Formats: sequence, structure tokens, C-alpha cells
Amino acid sequence: MKRCTLVIFDFDGTLANTGPLICACFEGAVKGTQAERTAASFRRLLGHPLDRVHAILKAEVPDFELTVDAFVDAYKRDYFRLSTGMTSLFPGVREALETISVPMAIASTKPTDVLLEQTGQLGIQHLFQHIQGTDGFPHKPNPEIIYRVWNTLPEAPEKTLFVGDSGMDMAAGRAAGVWVVGVTTGAYDRAGLLAAEAHQVMDSLAELPSLRL
Repeated sequence: MKRCTLVIFDFDGTLANTGPLICACFEGAVKGTQAERTAASFRRLLGHPLDRVHAILKAEVPDFELTVDAFVDAYKRDYFRLSTGMTSLFPGVREALETISVPMAIASTKPTDVLLEQTGQLGIQHLFQHIQGTDGFPHKPNPEIIYRVWNTLPEAPEKTLFVGDSGMDMAAGRAAGVWVVGVTTGAYDRAGLLAAEAHQVMDSLAELPSLRL
């Protein structure tokens, strides 16, 4: 990793295997409503913020009666109840992070306080120089979250690497002018990440230290 001097990671689907948890919480939030569906059917919506998921459901099921606030509240209720037992690092993540000698940050759609809690529980918080959630500003694919990281860890775009699992991650990184690497452990497969213009694609974060960057 000679070229890059700052590495920014998405969290869900990139560092942490939270997909089953997120889908289970979506399933619980719509249970008993006109939009009721299985947890597996929500996989295509991984990476989207909660209000966007609600809007998609409303477009698909016009008589979906839950307000966005009620949907978010129901999701969060289950998330905080289930998160400890259903959140884990993907294999090889900790080992890969520990080999990286340049500053690292997290940039996630989650709120910062939730990220701090989860990275603390997973035992990786100390590895990052900055942890940035989306707190009251536009979410990815808007690149604002990368600019927020640079406020704390100033670096040139050409020296910054952004690693994520979704098209929104790739779009945010591209808009910020950074090198984007996709990992197939989360929302998108290899074809989807390449279609989203990832510069490189990995099947595991364990591959990151050996990439030519």
C-alpha cells in the first residue's frame, strides 16, 4: 500500500457482517403491514439509509401504512435488541487492519454514536484515527462523509483509498476523486461493484494488504 496514505472503510458489509441483522430488523419493522416480506428480500436494499428504504417500500406498496418515523423506530428497537448477538467481523478483517501502517478511518451511513459502540464491542475502535457517521448531512452517494473525514485527517484525494461493498460507496468515492476498492462480502457482488466503477474488487478484506495501490 505504497501509494495510499489514508484508508477509509465503510462499516456494514465491509468490516462487519451486519447484513443478516439489518434484514431481520427490516422484516420485523414491516411485520403485520401491507409491506410484510421475508428478511432475505431486503438484501437488495442493504446500504440504503432508513428513510430511503421506507420510500422504496412505499413506492412498491402504496397502501403501506407505517409513517417513516414509525418504521425507523420499529427498526431501531429491534436493532439495539439484537445487534450484540448478530454483529461480527468478517473473517480476516482484524488481521488485515492490523497490518496497515497508514492512518485509517470509518465512514458509514450509521450515526457516529452507533459506530463507536459497535467498533468498541468488536474490539477494533483503537485501530482507527477517526470514525465518522452520517450525522445530519447528506448520505452516500454524496461524498460529504469523505470530506468530513478529511477535516480530521487531511489528505489529497489521490492519496486516499476508500473501501466499500455497495454502489453508493463506489459513487461517493468516485465523486470525491479517491481510489475505490469494492469488497464482495456485503451488498454487491463482483459484477455489481465493477458496474459501479470500482477501480479494483476483492472477495475478502484479507486481500487488501497485498493489493497494488
